[in-house]
Amino acid sequence: MIPDGYSIESYPDYGYPNDGGRRKVTLWSKQPWTEVDMIGDDEMPSGRFVSGITAGVRFVGVCIPWRDAHVKTRRRDRTCWEDHLAYCRGLERVLARYSADRTPTCVVGDFNQRIPRVGQPVNVAKALADAIPADFIIATEGLKDAEGTDLIDYFVVSPDVAGSIAVSTVTLITRQRI
Repeated sequence: MIPDGYSIESYPDYGYPNDGGRRKVTLWSKQPWTEVDMIGDDEMPSGRFVSGITAGVRFVGVCIPWRDAHVKTRRRDRTCWEDHLAYCRGLERVLARYSADRTPTCVVGDFNQRIPRVGQPVNVAKALADAIPADFIIATEGLKDAEGTDLIDYFVVSPDVAGSIAVSTVTLITRQRI
């Protein structure tokens, strides 16, 4: 499924059974990766983050937990949006760090909420908005799929990145919740 080139992946443990070495996030590039990070922040639920630099751009692949992660399935020890909010808090710290080092940055993946806000609690929408640096551009904000449904997968870039460069450099493959 992944063409020849270089890939980096999130850790396999995302809190649910994982048959066959599946990953929530994989980033692929024609060029090698450096400064690979598979943790992001200790508060972020594991197995849903990977970051690295290729072709001079830092790519951040995310799969933010859905509203009911571990609420009604698997561990059943969370409240609605709990893992999602923890991930957003950690992502805010990660992106602030990356933004401060002035490396061109692209954040891609499954955000598991709509931008602009559609139905999710205000505090949840605010947590995601706070996680994204104010000067970053949400290039796919408001887009809909072929059936007219609002997307939950986004492409976010720092102001010094041209979207066409990022799209041609990396491909994100996310696995939907299982």
